[in-house]
Amino acid sequence: MPYRPTERTEQRKAEARERIVRAALDQLADGGYASASIQTVAARAGVATARCTATSNPSPNSSPRPSAVRHSAKWTSSSTPRPTTAASASERIAAATEAFARRALSAPTRAYALIAEPVDPAVEARAL
Repeated sequence: MPYRPTERTEQRKAEARERIVRAALDQLADGGYASASIQTVAARAGVATARCTATSNPSPNSSPRPSAVRHSAKWTSSSTPRPTTAASASERIAAATEAFARRALSAPTRAYALIAEPVDPAVEARAL
C-alpha cells in the first residue's frame, strides 16, 4: 500500500520548515552568509542536516523561496511606513530611506549580509 501523507505529517513538515527558515535568518543576522552552513542552521533549528538540506533544495513540485530571498524582500519593503498618498515624491523617498537606514542600523550584520556580503554567484542570482 503506498504511503499517503496525513494532515498531521504535512503540518509537522511545515512547522519544521518554518523552524529551519527562522534558524537560517537568525544565523544570517548573527554572522552573515559565511556562518550559515547547513550544519549550523540544522543545529540551531534542532533538526537533522538531511531535513535542512531537503528544505533548502526542494522538489520540483514545490515552490518555496529560499529563506534569504524571502527575508530580503520582507526586510527591504514590508515594514516601511506608508506615507499618505498626498505626500510628495520626495517625502515618500525620504520616508523609505529613513526606514531602510533605521533597519540597517538596528541589525548591521544582517544589513551587510543582505546588501554587500560576497556570496556564491548562484545565491546572488537567485536573490536578485
